[in-house]
Amino acid sequence: MQESLITFLKFSTILDWLVICLTLFLIMVAALLLIVLRSPRPFYFVIVSAVLPILGGLLSTFMKYQYLNRAIENVGAVSAEVVERARAEAWIITYLAAIGALIIALIGFLGVFLKGRSRKTA
Repeated sequence: MQESLITFLKFSTILDWLVICLTLFLIMVAALLLIVLRSPRPFYFVIVSAVLPILGGLLSTFMKYQYLNRAIENVGAVSAEVVERARAEAWIITYLAAIGALIIALIGFLGVFLKGRSRKTA
């Protein structure tokens, strides 16, 4: 797994880095909103925005699969081990995006719970 992650970082595309930056940005914005806001309403948008990193990760994985299929067609006979390893590395960005989306969604649910609760007690 660590070897796949290192290979991923070496050969990541612009779309991969865009997904990573978007995910980190959304996590920071959600955490900032959790600190600053008092109303639970904006956290519903935070929960919905958690879908964006997953969509970006799936798009990047799809693009890598298309590139891999074209490369296999051009090269011809490729061992099954090489193909499986390349496909496993293509899914890494989706896994990273899913973890980031989970963090964003959890911050959103926490905001809805905490801010909605503080509003009832006030």
